[in-house]
Amino acid sequence: MAATTYSQDRASFTETAVIELAELVEALAASGIRTLPFKGPVFGAQAYGDPSLRVFGDLDLLIATEDVTAALATLDQFGYRSDVADLSPRRMRDYHRYNGQDALFAAGRMPVEPHWAFAPRTLSMAFDPTPLWARAGRIDVNGKALPCVAPEDALLIACVRGGKEQWSRLSWIADVAALMQAHALNWTAILERAGASGLRRMVLLGARLAERLLDATLPEPLPAAIIADPAVDRLAARVRGALFARSAAAPSVFQFTGFRWSMRERWSDRLRYLSRTLLTARVTHFRSLDLPDELAFLYPAIRLGHDFLALPRWKALHSEWA
Repeated sequence: MAATTYSQDRASFTETAVIELAELVEALAASGIRTLPFKGPVFGAQAYGDPSLRVFGDLDLLIATEDVTAALATLDQFGYRSDVADLSPRRMRDYHRYNGQDALFAAGRMPVEPHWAFAPRTLSMAFDPTPLWARAGRIDVNGKALPCVAPEDALLIACVRGGKEQWSRLSWIADVAALMQAHALNWTAILERAGASGLRRMVLLGARLAERLLDATLPEPLPAAIIADPAVDRLAARVRGALFARSAAAPSVFQFTGFRWSMRERWSDRLRYLSRTLLTARVTHFRSLDLPDELAFLYPAIRLGHDFLALPRWKALHSEWA
C-alpha cells in the first residue's frame, strides 16, 4: 500500500510539473525565446522512459545568453522572483555572470532554474551550450511534446552535473547508466565534444562509475580511453570510498577541492578554476558591500580579506565565547 501511494504521489507531482513546464516553454516561445528543458521530467522520459521515475524538485531551462533578460522578464509575469532579489541591478548582473543560472520562486508553482551555462564560471568549464540547439529534438512527456537536448548532450550534461558535485549521490551515477542503456550513444562524438571542452576525464569518470557501481556496459571506445587516463580509476576509487560514508555531501561547488582540481585534464582549466574560486566575489560579498561599478575591481581583494582574514577571526572569537 505504501509503495502504491508513493507511486501515485510521484505520478501526480510529475503530471503537475510537466503541465507547468509546458506552460512556461509556450509562454517563453510566444515572447520569441527558445528554451531547452533538461534534467527533471524531460530527462526522466529521455533516460528512464517515465518522467516520474526520476526525483526532481525544480524545473531547469536552458536559455541562450542573449535571451536572459527577456526570459527573466517573462518569468516575472508568472510571479517568479529570484532568491537573491535583494541585490542591486549591478550586483545581480555580476551574480548572473559567475553563477550561470538563477533560482526563481512563485507561490503555488514549482521553482524554476533558468540556465545559460551548465556550471558556475568559477569551475572554468568551457562547455559552450550554443551547439546544443542545432542538435536538439522533441520528446513526448506525459502527452506534452517538449524540446529536449540530444541524448549525447544529455550524457555530457549529466557528467558535468555529477562531476561538479563530486558524484556525491548515487542517483547522478544512475542517470549516466540509464542514458547508456536507453540510447545507442555516439561515443566518438561525445568524447570529441568533451575533449574540446576539457571535460573528457569527467565523462570517462561518469561512465566508469556507472560500470563499477551499476553494472553498465562500457562500449567502445571507452575501455581503452579509460586505461589511457589512469586518473579516472583513481578518482573512481575516491568516489566509491566517499559515496557510502556517513556524510557523503560534497563541499560547496564554490569551494576549491583537490577532487575538482584532479577531475580536469588541462592545466589551463585547473589554474583558472583555482584563481576564479579564490578571487570571484559572490552574493555574500555583494550583500556586505555594494560597490559602484568604477570600484568593482576591488571585489577580489574584498573576497580574500573576508574569507581568509575576517571570517576565520570571527569564527575563532565565536568559538571562544561559545
